[in-house]
Amino acid sequence: MVWKGTKKGLFGGAITAATIFGIYYIVYESSRFSNKGEDKYKLPNRLFERLEANLNSKVEVIRSFSPSSRSKMGYMLALKYYEQQTQATRNFLQWQCLANNFNMTVVEPFLYKSTISFPFSEMARKEHPLRFGDIMNMQSWNEQTASKFNYANVAKWVEFLRDAPRSVIIVCAKYRNPPFIQVPVPGHYYRSGCKKTCFEHFNVSLSFLARHGFKLVNKVCANFAGYAGSVREDSFMRDILGSYKHSEVTVLLNEFRGFYGLYRVPVLSQCGIVHASVNISLKPSSRLIRDVRRYTTAIFKRKGYAAILVRIEKLVLHSRRNVTECAQETLSILSKLKKTRGLRERFLAMDVGRFGSRGSKLHHLKPYGEEFFRLLYGTKWSFEDWERSFSLSSSINPAYVANFQRTIAAHGECLIMVGAGGFQGQARNMYDSYHPELTSRCVYKVCSEPLGDGRSVRSQEPSTQDVASKL
Repeated sequence: MVWKGTKKGLFGGAITAATIFGIYYIVYESSRFSNKGEDKYKLPNRLFERLEANLNSKVEVIRSFSPSSRSKMGYMLALKYYEQQTQATRNFLQWQCLANNFNMTVVEPFLYKSTISFPFSEMARKEHPLRFGDIMNMQSWNEQTASKFNYANVAKWVEFLRDAPRSVIIVCAKYRNPPFIQVPVPGHYYRSGCKKTCFEHFNVSLSFLARHGFKLVNKVCANFAGYAGSVREDSFMRDILGSYKHSEVTVLLNEFRGFYGLYRVPVLSQCGIVHASVNISLKPSSRLIRDVRRYTTAIFKRKGYAAILVRIEKLVLHSRRNVTECAQETLSILSKLKKTRGLRERFLAMDVGRFGSRGSKLHHLKPYGEEFFRLLYGTKWSFEDWERSFSLSSSINPAYVANFQRTIAAHGECLIMVGAGGFQGQARNMYDSYHPELTSRCVYKVCSEPLGDGRSVRSQEPSTQDVASKL
């Protein structure tokens, strides 16, 4: 079965290069700113051992989540989806949309560190990186993207190796890179200006695919770095395919950054517009759910808990909040929940430490996370033990652990979100799906607004009307 899309034009009439450039800049800039019982917080070594033994059980794998039809179709792979997991997932959705418009299929990517990509170097060494399906229920993903948005199917890697056309076209995409804005070159066309080294980045992937019968038939340059204009979606795909039919080739793009924005793809595509309203329910994989149940059962003994989801990178770099103030406000909420709901247990997830985000490591934000942890737990539990507890999931891949933490948080009786960002938004959506009754929801936002706008640290347990108005 093939999910067919449309090829409607996005704009009517002529659009100047300056207008497009201005739109990209505006969109990009706006996108940068979306006591008793407490001794149980310390986990003894025997608990680690018990958890470790439980998590060694065999992981069940879904054998196939793609349609049964094996009709001849072309395939599209982006070797990397830009940014870390939350934004990369959005970019992957846009890639699905683009593929659908040209009746092609996309392939389930892998998790490499905190990115979504195809790590051919690791696969060439016969390593087995985690699949996207290890964190997401791909059967649910395909059903939702097909029924709600009419997107292309996501095929499994083994299906790609078995069914994909053996003729390969590689596309070298060059982008502007923040914080630099390259001045557009008059008369520059995006089909020129790619250096030999850009195409050399495909050597490992091409060598790997050659062992499975694939062969290179064409190279395409997509140099957007100095290009001030825009490209229609159908023209863009014609430039890539050339004289080949979409069903005859496999297309490899070095990196897909999504549509619209100063540092992204300047292609006029309906996929970029639809992207703003795409909100699929991210359903965790069965593997992830099993890990979460084992963890929460062992630590919380089936008792309710308050989940604190902290984004240190957002607090410090983007909102410029005082971490101590935010921690104190969080403690005040926990004290209130202990009195009103009897919640004594707490779960903390942060983007720093051993399994922290790439951004937090790059900017050396771990001391801020350690300070937040110290204020929250005192001396009852060490930061090192807290880090160590997450290594007891069935994988220590940072992307997997991030989803592990988010899913535990979403299962909490109350959710306290400290900071802001897309990761928090996904956690809230997941929390709502596990708490369908509006009256049962207990959600707080702390330090979610940047300083300088006159707002102070705020928290609120919304009423039924408040929650309903935001759904």
